[in-house]
Amino acid sequence: MRLLVWGTRFWVLVFMMLSMSITAQETGRVLFDVNLDKLFLVIDGDLENAHAYSQNLIIELPSGEREITIIHPEVNNFTYTLNVHADSLIVSQFNLISFRRNPKSSYQILKQNSNLNISTEPAGAIYIDDELYGTGTLNALLNPGKYSIRIVHPEFGTLRKTVHTDALKPAQLQLFNQNHKPIPVPFRLLPGGAYFNNKQFKRLGLAYAGFVPLSALLIHRYQKVSALNSEFDDLERFYLQADQLSDVKNYRSQLNDTQARIKSNNKQINQFWLITAAWYTLTTLDGLRKPRSGYKTPGNEFNLETTTLFEQPTMHFTLTRNF
Repeated sequence: MRLLVWGTRFWVLVFMMLSMSITAQETGRVLFDVNLDKLFLVIDGDLENAHAYSQNLIIELPSGEREITIIHPEVNNFTYTLNVHADSLIVSQFNLISFRRNPKSSYQILKQNSNLNISTEPAGAIYIDDELYGTGTLNALLNPGKYSIRIVHPEFGTLRKTVHTDALKPAQLQLFNQNHKPIPVPFRLLPGGAYFNNKQFKRLGLAYAGFVPLSALLIHRYQKVSALNSEFDDLERFYLQADQLSDVKNYRSQLNDTQARIKSNNKQINQFWLITAAWYTLTTLDGLRKPRSGYKTPGNEFNLETTTLFEQPTMHFTLTRNF
């Protein structure tokens, strides 16, 4: 019995030691030596935890292949792969030698600690991936990727947007629940005027994509009716002046046919007017309500551009030393 107990304890101890060895994360240290100052080091694309560089900076990293990005205001973002050995010190030395006038650099984003700028008026609660980040205005630094933005206001409701952040250019989202520069009400009631007031130019174009052909059809039908009325007047004069029975019958038949055509075209005109009135009502009521994404002001933009990182030619020297 005692032997069984000690055997059980032994295997439990072995299992615990194996578990600890599996879960323990082996690490190594990297000494960075770069010939430039005022730069950042980003490990595995983690912008949120970028390291501000200082001379002979040593960072402890998990062992294995790590992706290192050097970020300097005058050099394109440079990314390289470094193999970190457990219980070792690696010296990673760089001489950046190629400069550009307009570098693709994330330096300003990291210096300002922001690549997502959100402003709301009146102030609303700002959620990112269902986590409350702030109210009213937010400047956040997020790792490149796709995020779900939700802005909640007790009076004006909820706005939902999907935004892609990257390492080079801030994404901006502005939500204004009140129009700061409305045009007079009579102009808003003109066809498409409400859309123009809200700066909803795509919907304005869509509205006139309906108004223009409907107007052309109405003009064409009115011209057709006018020509048929002139034709009817001429036939009626000829009918009254006819002295042959055959001519009377012929003109009467043409008069009846022309009158039927006039009636048919007038019916189509009424139908086009009803469609135009319905389209005007629909577009005007839609334009008079507050847009879901809020009102736009000069400079209001939602940037969804994503830019890839550009590598920069360098001289690289790596030295590994065991502890």
